[in-house]
Amino acid sequence: MRRTVVLGVSVLLLAACTSTRPPRPVATGAKMDACADHVATDPGTGFTTVGQAAAGTSLLGLVFARYPVPASTEPTKIAWRMTGAGPLLISAVSPDGRVSAPSWGPEPHTGSNWVAPGDEWGTGFVLTQHGCWTFRAQRSSSTASAHLQVE
Repeated sequence: MRRTVVLGVSVLLLAACTSTRPPRPVATGAKMDACADHVATDPGTGFTTVGQAAAGTSLLGLVFARYPVPASTEPTKIAWRMTGAGPLLISAVSPDGRVSAPSWGPEPHTGSNWVAPGDEWGTGFVLTQHGCWTFRAQRSSSTASAHLQVE
């Protein structure tokens, strides 16, 4: 009797550990880790933010699309806030290393309900490739980067 109970419990435990769902892919490597870092939902707007507010230079992007962002030939609107002085220069680096300028912007924003450090600009980037995109930003002598996952 005891042997039957042990066998029955073992079968139930094995069945509980078996799933019909395929395993989720595990992100590996520095690029994937960087893409997973510093992604949050802005409580004031409900949109996804990428980047980091940090001492020294801060760069945050407010993404006007669901996250992860779907790949598209249409521009994805991203508002940027960066600390420092001077105009914003920003580019996107695709997962295969190609550098591209925004399809529009950066356009300075004079008013906004997004509360974050720095001055604000609007941009549109065409993100056609799946993977982790890196945005490189510069204002005078300040530089920063942010990462965005595109699916």
